[in-house]
Amino acid sequence: MNGVAKLKQKAFATLKLAVKPKRGTTAPMDGVAKAKGESGKTVSHRHLLFSLSHAMFSCSNPSASLSHAIYGVVRVGKIVLARSRAFRIAMSIRVYSEINLHITWHAKDDLPLITGAMKPDLYAFLKNKIVETQGAYFHGIGGIETHVHIAASVKPSLHLDEWIGQLKGGSSYAMGKRLQWQHGYGVVSFGTKDLQWVLDYIRNQEQHHKRGTIHDRLERIDE
Repeated sequence: MNGVAKLKQKAFATLKLAVKPKRGTTAPMDGVAKAKGESGKTVSHRHLLFSLSHAMFSCSNPSASLSHAIYGVVRVGKIVLARSRAFRIAMSIRVYSEINLHITWHAKDDLPLITGAMKPDLYAFLKNKIVETQGAYFHGIGGIETHVHIAASVKPSLHLDEWIGQLKGGSSYAMGKRLQWQHGYGVVSFGTKDLQWVLDYIRNQEQHHKRGTIHDRLERIDE
């Protein structure tokens, strides 16, 4: 078997596994399971495999066969990805969650970079970013010159580390060279019944720091 034939055989076997439903699902490889094609028409997995095998083996010219195989891999790959995405969305529609988070991060070297003049713009920017995020709900924001505190609720689908990085990076950029953030952040979950307590703590940051009544668990950004 030459190199081209081996490549085609391997590609076909790989795609057969790719379109095979995962264990525990009710979609068998018997032509009943369906997927949306690029044209929007519903086609069976059996039809997808047949189309790919035809593209891979119908041409006697090795280079042309390889081109057909590559086209088939790309086409079926797109269909498989679309089906997988639709399946994940369908499986995630009915989800109940109460993920309430207290989030904090600090200015670079804990310097008092968050001035009184900057605060309204910074807080408004962060609030809008959270409100615009699908799967996130804004509750409150506060802090002092060296750090910010945020209370928010999120859906399980939200990639938390990436999202917080976007909030930090976007706000630093929006404020210009006046504001740089320290690496890292702190995030603590809390029950819905404690939401008002957390909001009061966030909104009264100035008083808590002056009186020394801060809660270490809600101030930490490292181990």
